[in-house]
Amino acid sequence: MMTLYEYMTFSPKKKIIFLILITILIALMVISPLSTYLKDNEIFEMVVIGDQKMISHLFSILLVFLSTWMMIDLEHPICANLQAYNGWMKIYLSKLIFIIQWVILLYVPLVLIQQGTLILLTRKLPSTSILDEILHRLLDIMLMCVLSLPLSKTKHPHLSFFIPILFIIHQTLTNDHFSFILYALCPLFQYAILEYSLAIIYKLCYISLGLLLISVKLSRKPPF
Repeated sequence: MMTLYEYMTFSPKKKIIFLILITILIALMVISPLSTYLKDNEIFEMVVIGDQKMISHLFSILLVFLSTWMMIDLEHPICANLQAYNGWMKIYLSKLIFIIQWVILLYVPLVLIQQGTLILLTRKLPSTSILDEILHRLLDIMLMCVLSLPLSKTKHPHLSFFIPILFIIHQTLTNDHFSFILYALCPLFQYAILEYSLAIIYKLCYISLGLLLISVKLSRKPPF
């Protein structure tokens, strides 16, 4: 089934677009801290932290758009045949697993390149909070996929891109200003939330509730 999803999602043109975008991100992750290090070694750490936050912000936005794009492409008439044999819930969960699998394959190597570059230049190991941030980012993408699913099944599936646009607005508004109320309403990543140990558990509950509501809605009206 995963091989079929890959065939449906990754056309040659899309592969080229993905490759170009990933190459640009890798260049930013390596060139940006290196150029700052060569210009002024004294203020390097202070400047590079802000630069890397901006790159991580751009990367998360890119992944949300790519995952939404993949979700739209997975809405194919052939899924009606798959549903007859496997059931619609299993099909939807397999799509979600497929997207998260590819997001991890894209995200983790790039984070390793980013952190590896910083380790070489600063000669310091990153804090353990980077693991929490990675998990938050991955759960954000899963949440965006859950929210974009109902729109991808309409007559105008490209309305699903409205979700990433809202994600950009949210990330821009909360980039420097933490809002606990906003996180309670929509638990998307904010840097200050790393201080709360239960934030990830709350986000998992939020995603589970979304899946439950979607399952109830789709069980009344078959999605394919």
